[in-house]
Amino acid sequence: MSLDTNEVIYLIADRPSVESSSVSRPFAGMFESFGGTFLFVLFFVVFCYFGVVTVVNPHRVFWGHSFPEIMPNTRALKLDLLQEYNRAGTVDLLVLGSSRSTKLSPDLLESLTGQRTFNAGVFSAGPNDYLSMYRIIKQQGIVPKTLVVGLEVEALDPATPPAPDFESNLALKSALNGTVPILPAKIWHWAWLYKKSFSPYYMQDIAKSIWIRFNPRPPLFEFQSNGQEEDRVLDTRIQSGAYPHAQKVKDCEDSLQTKFDNFPEASPELEYDLKKLLSEAISDNVRVILWITPVHPEALEKILKDPRAGRNFRSAESHLVQLGVMFHLPVRDLVDTQSFEGDPNTWYDCVHYSSADADKIAKELFHHDL
Repeated sequence: MSLDTNEVIYLIADRPSVESSSVSRPFAGMFESFGGTFLFVLFFVVFCYFGVVTVVNPHRVFWGHSFPEIMPNTRALKLDLLQEYNRAGTVDLLVLGSSRSTKLSPDLLESLTGQRTFNAGVFSAGPNDYLSMYRIIKQQGIVPKTLVVGLEVEALDPATPPAPDFESNLALKSALNGTVPILPAKIWHWAWLYKKSFSPYYMQDIAKSIWIRFNPRPPLFEFQSNGQEEDRVLDTRIQSGAYPHAQKVKDCEDSLQTKFDNFPEASPELEYDLKKLLSEAISDNVRVILWITPVHPEALEKILKDPRAGRNFRSAESHLVQLGVMFHLPVRDLVDTQSFEGDPNTWYDCVHYSSADADKIAKELFHHDL
């Protein structure tokens, strides 16, 4: 058989491409296999991580309850406790506020007023929490006769962001906007929560929760069925003299002074939420009592000695009082501990007081049938 010149040239020219193609096929298969395996392993790892996040659930935003939470998710906890508490009897008096209100005793308030009481105060709360909580409570068919709202002087500070527990609670966020979450919003919210869990601090909290699960220790914060906070671990440390009281007060007062140094005006958004709460409660024929939470004497003195911080503090305090006047509501200004004969030596820091002082505050709130 003979080949002409063109055929020879074609075969010679085509040979490298044929050889190259035959050589590259094993590598192509290998890369295809590697890519598929990598994606499978990645998907498996992510799936396992989501499983761990759901089961350990250190922030109590998913379904697992077998492992301890790192810090109480007080918003979800209080809503659950309130539902249970309301099943046993009507809730007539409701306490709203931040961690500075959670020590108020519902039992004592009930004895003072004759109204069955629940303490719905939550950690790091602001007016957005109060309005959302009140709206959800109404959705559950609970309309109290009396609402006691505790406001810290810096309640309307625009530099204070919503608490993580608020951001992770779709029911509260929806209630703030006057809506009820629908299925697409719920799916998007759960996706956002899982995405948010991909962070070093969240992984660290998972590890802490697992460690505590196998090395049990008493929780720092506990809550009774009526919502009242208990701090038995901290109280024991204070009684034994092991609690660094002076340092805690100093750190707290430094932080508080810095806050008021940079707090010249109230947040319009937070003020709107507070006004909406008051107007909605009044329209529901709910008796509203506003009170301003106390500050440790040392911290108060330090703030008032600073020209700018002191001016901002008094301005914010006066602003809250005027809001009460605007709605024709009583306002109990208990910033000064002498107003209720408090004992700051038993406090946890410069704004969180003891159970004994909480009882004195409760009595002062309803002094002379206020």
